[in-house]
Amino acid sequence: MPEPVENLFAIQEVKLKLARLGAGYLIFRGGRVSVGPVVLGSGELRELRAEVETAVYSTGNREVTLRGDEFTGALKLVDAMLAARQAA
Repeated sequence: MPEPVENLFAIQEVKLKLARLGAGYLIFRGGRVSVGPVVLGSGELRELRAEVETAVYSTGNREVTLRGDEFTGALKLVDAMLAARQAA
C-alpha cells in the first residue's frame, strides 16, 4: 500500500498532467475513472484507443472514461491521453 506522502505526490503529478491536457478534473470512483472536460480530435482519439482500447470518449460530456479497480489505471489513462495528444 502506498504511503500517504507518495499519494500526495501522485495527485500533484496528475494535476500537472491534467493542466497540460486542458482538462479540469479526474474522478476515480466505483471502479471507474473520468477525465474531462477535454476535447479530443479524431487523430488523438485514434491514438488513445491504440494505447487504451477500452477508453470511451463522450463528445457530449467532453469526457474520457475507463473502467478499472486501481488508481494506477487512472494514471496510465492520463499518460496515454498526453501521448495521444503529442502523436496526433
